[in-house]
Amino acid sequence: MTALLYATRFNNFEMVQLLVERGANINARNRDGSTAFSIAQMNGNAQISNFLLERGAAQTGPNPAQGQPRQSGGIAGFMDDEVVEFQPGNYRLSAGNREIRFTGTANYGNITFVRNNSVHTGSYQTAAGNLTIIMDGRLFMYKIDSAASFSGNGEVWTRTGN
Repeated sequence: MTALLYATRFNNFEMVQLLVERGANINARNRDGSTAFSIAQMNGNAQISNFLLERGAAQTGPNPAQGQPRQSGGIAGFMDDEVVEFQPGNYRLSAGNREIRFTGTANYGNITFVRNNSVHTGSYQTAAGNLTIIMDGRLFMYKIDSAASFSGNGEVWTRTGN
């Protein structure tokens, strides 16, 4: 999945606009062959569908040959996977004084952070125990370790409160 596909999946029109204007591949496909356009169509989001068409999106959908689920380990491991629900709130980097604030639901919402002495905003979404963050047009992915922490990219972030 690309950032554009995620933004389309979560019906985030402003993020779709930003990503397309910054050069995102408008016809990129995910593993099952879906494009941003086909996802917008499936979601019934005419605003995103029309925007993508105006910018040259191909009117294609999943490739049936690619639509088969992928094999990923054994059934026992799959059954043991615990999905932890993410809690919005304030999080602090364990090895430093950087903080980030999440506002929204366990599934998606907005973030606020300070960069170069200026307040910035971004967005986040969760799926299958993973946390995807978009900040200033950059995509970051983490694993949700518990309801109060996430980690990845050599970082551990811990919830410090509401």
